[in-house]
Amino acid sequence: MKTHWLTLLSLTALSAATFGAWAVAGSVTPTPDEAARIAALVAPTTDFSKAEDFEALQAGATTSIEEPDRKAFSHFSANLARGRQMDFRLGNALFRKLWVAAPSSTQASDGLGPFYNARSCEQCHKEDGRGIPPDGDKAGTMFLRLARGAETETEKASVADLTVRNFADPIYGSQLQDKAIPGLLAEGQMQVRYAPLPFGQQAGDRLVLQLAAIDGVREVPHRQVR
Repeated sequence: MKTHWLTLLSLTALSAATFGAWAVAGSVTPTPDEAARIAALVAPTTDFSKAEDFEALQAGATTSIEEPDRKAFSHFSANLARGRQMDFRLGNALFRKLWVAAPSSTQASDGLGPFYNARSCEQCHKEDGRGIPPDGDKAGTMFLRLARGAETETEKASVADLTVRNFADPIYGSQLQDKAIPGLLAEGQMQVRYAPLPFGQQAGDRLVLQLAAIDGVREVPHRQVR
C-alpha cells in the first residue's frame, strides 16, 4: 500500500512539473500591434450614439420586440422563453380583467367591493404603465394614501427603530377608496388643485410647472378628512 501511494505521489509531482514546463514554454507575448488591438477592443466606449462592434442586441434591444408606442409596456420581453409566454398572457388577461360585485352570473369575476378604487388593475396602471394625473374632482388613476402619526409609546418606539413609518387611519385604513358597489356610499372623493410654479429661465424661455396639492376630501360619511 505504501509503495502504491509513493508511486501516485511521484506521478502527481511529475505531472505538475511537466505542466509547469509546458505553461512556461507555451506562453506567448503579444506583438505591439496585437496588444494595441486587444486594448482597443476591451476599452470602455465613449460614444453612446450607436451600438458597439460585436454588440448584436444593445441595451434595451435585448428585451424589446416592438416599436416604442403607447403599448410599449404591454409586450413580453424578447428573451422570454417560449414556455413562459403563456404565463405572461394569462397574467396580462388577469391584469385587464373587470371585476363585478357579488352575487353575479359571472362567478369567476365577482368579489368586487364593497369599497374600491378601480374595477381592474389596468384602470389604474394605464397601458401597464403609470397612472394619469387627476383632474379636479376626478381622481383618475391616482389614489390617496392615509396615515396618522405615532400616539402611544409603543408606536413611537416602532417609528424610532424604523420598524414602521406611520399607522393607518382607524376608520378608513391606509388608502381612501373613492368608489363603492351599488347601495353604498364611497369613503370620499379626493379633490386636487393645481397652482402654477415658475421654474427658472433657459435661453430666455420661462418654464411653468403645475404644482399639485390635495385640497381635501368630500362626501365622507363619517367625518371630514383634510
